[in-house]
Amino acid sequence: MKSRRRTLEIRVNSSRRKGLVAVTEIVVIVSVMAGLFLLGTQMFSNGSQEAASASGGISKAVSRRTVYRLALNQQGDRLWVYRPREHLVQLELADGGFRQSIPLAGFDIQTVAHSSDGETSIICTVDGSAFLWRNGEEVAHGSKINGAESAIDAAVSPQGEIAVCVTTSGDVHGWVTQGSHIQSFRYCFPKGASIQKIGLSQSGRTLTLARADGTISFHETTSGIAKDTPLKLESECSMFTWSTDDRLLAVTSTEGFTRVYDMLQRTIVADFGLKKGDFMDRPTAVALSPDGQWLVTSTTTMSGIFIANLQTGEHGKLLGHDGIVRCLEFSPKSDRVYSGSYDGTIREWSPVTRQQIRIID
Repeated sequence: MKSRRRTLEIRVNSSRRKGLVAVTEIVVIVSVMAGLFLLGTQMFSNGSQEAASASGGISKAVSRRTVYRLALNQQGDRLWVYRPREHLVQLELADGGFRQSIPLAGFDIQTVAHSSDGETSIICTVDGSAFLWRNGEEVAHGSKINGAESAIDAAVSPQGEIAVCVTTSGDVHGWVTQGSHIQSFRYCFPKGASIQKIGLSQSGRTLTLARADGTISFHETTSGIAKDTPLKLESECSMFTWSTDDRLLAVTSTEGFTRVYDMLQRTIVADFGLKKGDFMDRPTAVALSPDGQWLVTSTTTMSGIFIANLQTGEHGKLLGHDGIVRCLEFSPKSDRVYSGSYDGTIREWSPVTRQQIRIID
């Protein structure tokens, strides 16, 4: 009898333990599901807040992305900022407020270029399409520039009258704008031209091509006809820019040197042989001040921005960015330099004092 009671007690206790285990498992499962539900709700809420913030400008997350291009208007009070896969945003420099935003999230962008005032943009996509934007609206569309070819580079004249892009096969596609009238043009350079970089003079009438063999050639923008004797560098030209009077041409090479040419006299005005371990590496940006006094450049390994006074030859660094500087822009009065970096910030500098004035984020 005692044996049967003990067996019954054991079975009852075993059943109770199984029941407790089952209840415990249910509690754990419910707790995990509740936790996941709360986490998902929080993630959705955060995502919604970020999306709402982005709709009015640039959210905190977006603002940390690379600043790819900068363009300053003629008055020097508004700055256009382009970050990949986001918005082309116009900032009011006085208070940092947003004035205009062009959504670019729907474009799979290969390259983009702007006029000096930022009002005209050419956007080239990976599939070979090119879009011309003016005052925040698409005004022209060149579908499939050359089959499946994608654009190597694009350029817009400072005043926005001419916009042009070139593909890997040497096919050139562009637009000339006169008031409300827009006329397209197209031609092709010979195969094997190995074009690496293009740019427009300040007037927009001269198309400058940098080739892989170190040659820099000059052409009539709308026809491609050669205009002048090419320059020949010791190594590939990686970046270049024209002065506002179309006289000075600043050139950087993949070997690290930066030169400024007087294109009327065909002489070298300045030559900075940037040394290995200091500024030596592939340049990422270069700019000349409108008054022709200042030169700034940056590279992939430079800890700061190289700045030189072309009148005195003095040079130094602008220090402050935590990442590679991707773009440089002078103010119309040449008294300010704006830089955009991989660290996600835009910084304002004084070229005279070489001091940072503020961070525009």
